[in-house]
Amino acid sequence: MDDEAVSTLVGFILIVLITITFIGLVQSVMLPQWNKAEEMEHSQRLGYEVAKIGEAISLSSTTGKSTMVSLNPSLSYPERPFLISPTFASATISSEELNVSIKSNKININEKTCAIIVSPNYYYSPKPKFMYEHSASFKNYDDNTIATLKQSSFTNSSVNIYILNTTFKSFAVTQPVNLIFEPISYGGKTFIDSAWINFTVTNETAEWWNETLTEIYGDNVSRNGNWINFSISNTYLSVSYLIVQASTAGKAEINIKREGVKLINLSDPPDEVYKGVTIPLGVEVVDKFYNPIPNYDVDISINSNPVETKKTDEKGEVWYYFDATTTGTYSIKFSIFSDSYTYTITVTSPPSSGGGIFDISWNVTPSGDKFVDDWNVTAEGSQKFYKVTVMYEGNPVSDARVDFSTDAPNLISIPNESVTDTSGESTIGIIAWNNGTANVIATSGGSSAILELTITGAGGVCPAGWSYWREIQIQNLVNYALTDYQILITLDTQSLISAGKMRSDCGDIRFYDEARVNSLSYWIEDGTCDSTNTKIWVKIPSIPASGVVKMYMYYGNPSATSESNIDNVMDVGLRYYYFDGTNFNTFKGTDVDTNVDHWWWSSKVQINGNSWEDQYDTVSIRWEGWVKPAGNGNHIFYIYTDDGSKLWVGGSLIINAWWLQAPREYFANYDPQNQIKSIKYEWFENYGLAVASLGWDPPGAVGKMYPIPSEYLRCKKTTYPDPEPLVTVGSEGLC
Repeated sequence: MDDEAVSTLVGFILIVLITITFIGLVQSVMLPQWNKAEEMEHSQRLGYEVAKIGEAISLSSTTGKSTMVSLNPSLSYPERPFLISPTFASATISSEELNVSIKSNKININEKTCAIIVSPNYYYSPKPKFMYEHSASFKNYDDNTIATLKQSSFTNSSVNIYILNTTFKSFAVTQPVNLIFEPISYGGKTFIDSAWINFTVTNETAEWWNETLTEIYGDNVSRNGNWINFSISNTYLSVSYLIVQASTAGKAEINIKREGVKLINLSDPPDEVYKGVTIPLGVEVVDKFYNPIPNYDVDISINSNPVETKKTDEKGEVWYYFDATTTGTYSIKFSIFSDSYTYTITVTSPPSSGGGIFDISWNVTPSGDKFVDDWNVTAEGSQKFYKVTVMYEGNPVSDARVDFSTDAPNLISIPNESVTDTSGESTIGIIAWNNGTANVIATSGGSSAILELTITGAGGVCPAGWSYWREIQIQNLVNYALTDYQILITLDTQSLISAGKMRSDCGDIRFYDEARVNSLSYWIEDGTCDSTNTKIWVKIPSIPASGVVKMYMYYGNPSATSESNIDNVMDVGLRYYYFDGTNFNTFKGTDVDTNVDHWWWSSKVQINGNSWEDQYDTVSIRWEGWVKPAGNGNHIFYIYTDDGSKLWVGGSLIINAWWLQAPREYFANYDPQNQIKSIKYEWFENYGLAVASLGWDPPGAVGKMYPIPSEYLRCKKTTYPDPEPLVTVGSEGLC
């Protein structure tokens, strides 16, 4: 072999050796770093997914509908040519049994619940453990535990307990898993005078729970190992029970029979009524968690004589309308196997005007022993005001209580009572529903006066031209009043349209206040009409603290045209939620941003200067609302960001730049089909410069512009992090 051949061979061997050495270096040094970075990114995503469990449970407990959280607990490592790399890291999903005990004047339970634990089995990083328990989510890493989602169960105004029964103990996975939450007992909320609450937590989180609840309840909190104990008073308490399944496809049917344990009275009738009056009497059937039970049999009897057996409605309520046709004392009893409730009512003959110590009169024409008025609803409207005057020996009586009753509750609505002013007068509003004659009896100090109304031109319970109505009840779950608040109603309009009860464009939907006098502004989300999940937002002028208001929905008018308008319902701008931490770790506050165009650079990350907007770094913000189209056709959406951003329009993720980076612009095309679309913009800043700007280039514009003008952005008010009002839609009635 000549020298040249030897040299070539030696060179080839050297190249091979160098290559092998390089691959070995990459295999031993670089590959672990690359795969460790994959594990860190996966860990961050998984923490966010586990935190979604709390949202799903809260939503199921509020709506009564099953929800699902998709988890990707296992990690698939990228293929690396010429390198030996694991294909995937499996994960373990398990449940850990916990205890909850409540002792109060109403709810007394000792129940088992569960923590849900997700543990990825990484090859290169310490194995983290993600935990959900009692509405909070945690990450345990290298023996350090941090809260990735703060608890929402315990506040000064309310306590919301979630009992979870998992159908699994522990299993390993190498593919995505769906956690399905099926609400079994839900929808109740009761005011308690005092209660002791004791519950267990995982060992890793015990101290966090002790410190967190001490901040809320002070010295009422104590800890014994992993038991947390505290007392509360004058608080709203709710307990929801859910079944949790883990599945890679679909879910199994769950059939659990709930037993009613108590009847709650819903009526407050007077002890004594006049003959001819119809009195609605009702009870609610609740289970051991004080949650309503629908479709449950309730026996009704009068003076021990069975009358009928009725099933509870979707709110767990049964109503019986007692007709006071004969004088006497009556016991109307509602019964279930474990409880009963009795209303006792005495029926007497109506008095004649006069009598007693006061002189009482109405501000209309007297006729014999009555005061009479002819009321033409077509000409005068469905609500009319009358004045009653209370005198004593010719002098006005101030601060006198006046009680009102009627023999025709099917024709009119009246207040129960009022108080006179310094002139001895009190003005009341009466609403007419149907035509006929109705007597209104005003009583004070043993004296009475009868107002006889002859009603004509009334259109029944609905405005003229409408065919169907539903009562909607709104319960404020926070201890402060809500003003001009937007309430979401979901409705199956597809079935109504198919049955010929509603216009195909939903244009005949209307909403009125509790008096059925004032119309309410509403907006039907674009693209949801004629579906099983039509979303309708209604602006309610006022909902009292921890109170309940009603409104009425009407439909079934072929000649009506839509009054749906987002501008009359929603606020201008996008609502933003401000968090400490780069992955929405700790919620700090919320407000409205009318111009998402922020170039903070190295200054404080603040939008409206709120005290909680105090971060320079490690901060994340989420903007949410709706965007109106600026024309028909393609819209180009832009973001300018440092660090990461994501943008959703119409529920579609159109820009995903969720990583550390210098200031950079991204864009995406989206055609809203000339419809108003939901928009969500998420952003985080780690360290250094900070930029978050949202722009667009709509059809017919001169080019891209920052920011999107506020006239195209709309958002709603929020009670975050407290629960949204509870909305209950009643059954359909005929006009």
